[in-house]
Amino acid sequence: MKNKVLTISTANPEKTGILIADRKGKIIDKKIWQPKQKQSEELLPQIDRLLRTNKMRTEDLVFVIVDIGPGSFTGTRVGVATANALSFALDISVVGEKHQDNIEDILNCGLQKYHRNKPKPGMIIKPVYFKQPNITKPKK
Repeated sequence: MKNKVLTISTANPEKTGILIADRKGKIIDKKIWQPKQKQSEELLPQIDRLLRTNKMRTEDLVFVIVDIGPGSFTGTRVGVATANALSFALDISVVGEKHQDNIEDILNCGLQKYHRNKPKPGMIIKPVYFKQPNITKPKK
C-alpha cells in the first residue's frame, strides 16, 4: 500500500542519511553513515536494505523528499538524481527541501511542502550547489 515516505540527504559530504516515515511523519527507520566519497555506489543499496529490513518495497512509497542543498556538488547531485529517478520509475512525487541541520528536519519541512503544494509525479527537482563545479581538463 502506497503510504510511506522516503527522505534522502546527501548534500553534506560528511554524512549521508535516508529515512522512512509514514505520511504523518512518524519515523519508521533511518540510516546515517559516512560515505567516504562513495555515495553513488552506496545510496541505492542502502535504500533497498532499509526497505527490506522493514519488510517494505519501493511500491510502498507515496513520495520522496530530497535535500536539494546547498551542498557538495557530487553529493547533492547523487541525492537529487536518485530521488528524481525513483519518482520517475515509481510514478510518485518528489519534493525538494533546502538543506537543514538533520534529516528529521528535512522530513518535516518536506511533508509540509508536500501537503501545501501537492506536487504531481513527473516534476523534476533541481539541486542547489555551494559553488560552481571545478571541472578540469583530463590528463593525457
